[in-house]
Amino acid sequence: MNYFTSLILKVASNLDILQKNGITCIVNCCSMVVPDYFKGDSSFAYLDLNLLDGGFEDISWFCSDVVNFIETSRLINKKVLMHCERGISRSCALAIAYIICVSGKSMCIILMNQTKSCHHRSFRGIVERGL
Repeated sequence: MNYFTSLILKVASNLDILQKNGITCIVNCCSMVVPDYFKGDSSFAYLDLNLLDGGFEDISWFCSDVVNFIETSRLINKKVLMHCERGISRSCALAIAYIICVSGKSMCIILMNQTKSCHHRSFRGIVERGL
């Protein structure tokens, strides 16, 4: 298990970290792999998604549920943690989908705005080529 994976699981499973950061709503993108550590605690709300890791999973089926969960939480000033097992595909893709849905902007515009503060050449190159 790499450091980043360990960190994600440490946050999702650490009551003290969640409480110190005011996180009360959690989107678990891989609930069949990573448990809902505080599901029985009434101070947390969970959205469980059983997404498989890989290019064959159609996440579009889950976008409206994720957007509704995050927006409902945000409107009542709740903080949301979205995670998957490794934090490199499922939760990231849904986070980008959320930003696209609520901003009304295209993915290219959102990514172009991010390159202004991004110093990683390969990321800037991908966006500048138009993905």
